[in-house]
Amino acid sequence: MSWLVLAVSLLPGLAIAREIDATSDWLRRFFLAPSLGLLLLFTLAGINYLAGASMLTLHLLIFIANALAIYVLSRNREETWSQRQFFFIENRSRAMFPAIIVVTLVCMLPLIFLDRPMGVDWIGFSAISDSILRTGTMELPSPSQGWWTYPPALPTLAAWNSSVTGVTTADSVFSIGQLSLLALLFGIMGAMDRHGAGIQSMLAMGLAAGLFAKGFDSGYPTVASHLGLVVGLLIVLEVDRRKSDEFFLIFALLASALLHPSGAIMLGLLIISEQLLTKGGESLNRILVICSFALGAVAVIGLVVISPSLLEHAIFAEHGWQGGRPLLMYNGILLIVGGFAAQRIHNTIEGRILIAWVTLIWILTGIHLFPSLEEVWV
Repeated sequence: MSWLVLAVSLLPGLAIAREIDATSDWLRRFFLAPSLGLLLLFTLAGINYLAGASMLTLHLLIFIANALAIYVLSRNREETWSQRQFFFIENRSRAMFPAIIVVTLVCMLPLIFLDRPMGVDWIGFSAISDSILRTGTMELPSPSQGWWTYPPALPTLAAWNSSVTGVTTADSVFSIGQLSLLALLFGIMGAMDRHGAGIQSMLAMGLAAGLFAKGFDSGYPTVASHLGLVVGLLIVLEVDRRKSDEFFLIFALLASALLHPSGAIMLGLLIISEQLLTKGGESLNRILVICSFALGAVAVIGLVVISPSLLEHAIFAEHGWQGGRPLLMYNGILLIVGGFAAQRIHNTIEGRILIAWVTLIWILTGIHLFPSLEEVWV
């Protein structure tokens, strides 16, 4: 089980939540802590793998992260709520606690009733984790020949969990994957609670069902990569910025890329949406430049490290189908509801950023509107 992962991520998560959202109360930090702490653990695991370090090094990194978290949380700091935040905190929906119970049950029930995940992706992730645990690499076990080419964060953290708890890598991947889904839902609720829309955001995510479908189909790294959006929503939709916010955005971009490209792409589009709809300024332009360097570093890794191996070996891969035409087909009714919602919030800067963000995401998948282009290989 992944209770160890949850336990060692809570203190770092609380510390990061306190630093990013100084106006939060204990309940909002409770929502934010699992997502932010788990995102940090994934980042440490991914960097540990890329550096070629051992599991012992990862043990040490996780210990240091918790020690620093204790130091941050022990510091006395005067915290005050703005009138706006006081209003939102005092007027939270009474349905919040029943919603927490329902969401937790929905995410955790598969661990109780199923011996193994649904879908087939978990088999590959378990094999990668097992290879990392045995050899420290993603090399395929005999009699196969070749290497996995996949972001290392989730398989490495699953391997670490297996090394400490003794559970199989399959169980480790299963439990960490479901925990990632729960942490993401709580994190989005916490991020949007700052705007008085925690329960509403949770309801919107549930109606769309995309994350649940991807999670229950065992596409765990894809789900986990969206944990970076919790950081993005906390910073991008905030008017008052601090210099430390730039560091946290870079951290979120790096962490998302170490899990799956989709999360990094969506976070990047969120930042671009803000740039398109604000006048910028020195702080915002600096964030854009720094994030550009971060994405550029990811591109260099892809070109220098990954591309050569793809040119030398036979490749088996698949293309995604989500977005574009399938989105219109399966979520058409919800898009109509979304249109009315967009009309109601378009007069606010936060609303315009979210509208532009969703639009850019859909445009990026527009290739699916042209079936002939789907067969073009890149």
